Amino acid sequence: VYRYQSNYSTIIWLQDNPHNAESEQLLSHVTTIAHEAGFVSSLGKEPEEIISVTKEWLAVQAGWLLVLDGVRDTQLVSDLLPSPRAGHVLITTRERAMASLAQLVEIPEQTSEEKALSALIDQLVNSALHGLDKEHYMLRPGDNTNGVRKV
Repeated sequence: VYRYQSNYSTIIWLQDNPHNAESEQLLSHVTTIAHEAGFVSSLGKEPEEIISVTKEWLAVQAGWLLVLDGVRDTQLVSDLLPSPRAGHVLITTRERAMASLAQLVEIPEQTSEEKALSALIDQLVNSALHGLDKEHYMLRPGDNTNGVRKV
């Protein structure tokens, strides 16, 4: 994402918790981004309405990248993605069912060194996206905030 950030007007990175099946972290992040970015004006909207408004925004805006990191909920992803799209989507998941929504690129088993490096990168990305105060960030390449806007 970092390498290609100049190709996009907006980068939205949403993380889920792939280790906790009970987590609704992805929906929570969609809700936060939608409110803070102005997709949704009322804090009282239902999750289905928030997903719908976010999907509409993705359908009419051009040049965006949506990163869905560690997602498990195939239905939520399906509901969120517009067709046709004016942007790109990158999905990381351990769920094979996501192959029905996107082209599957399998990654071979990691060595212990790769696992350690991956854990470090995950910590760095998590810190960069959420900050020390656990707030969320939307990446907007080319703006005066060096590409990162707190939401």
